[in-house]
Amino acid sequence: HSFKKLKTCDISLIDNYGNTYPLSFEPLWKALYLTFILFKDGIPVLNVSESAFYEMFLKIQDQLSRESKLPSKESLISNTKSNLSKIRKAILTATNDTYAKEQFAVDGYSGDVYKVAGSTDEDRTLIKREFGIE
Repeated sequence: HSFKKLKTCDISLIDNYGNTYPLSFEPLWKALYLTFILFKDGIPVLNVSESAFYEMFLKIQDQLSRESKLPSKESLISNTKSNLSKIRKAILTATNDTYAKEQFAVDGYSGDVYKVAGSTDEDRTLIKREFGIE
């Protein structure tokens, strides 16, 4: 399968009242965020270079980014923590809600698994379908 680049990939959080909070993420953050959602049970940050995570990340990043150079495994590992922190800040800025941040940011403890606590199987199905991931 060859997939063309997506024109847009907007990510928003929607609260129980139907209010929408668009998240302003850089393409790399989007790819990282969407890849973490695909790992229901989470994954340690140090494992982002493992083939399953890294291949899904590249597949998503390649469709989101206009840049031809994709991050190497080494740069992905070294930048993941700071990127996750930027994602948390962006979610908090958009929603001004610490509960939303706890539920929807990629979070975890150093050396332990990081995951998006509030993500659902529906989210995972949608991401896989949109990005052509088996």
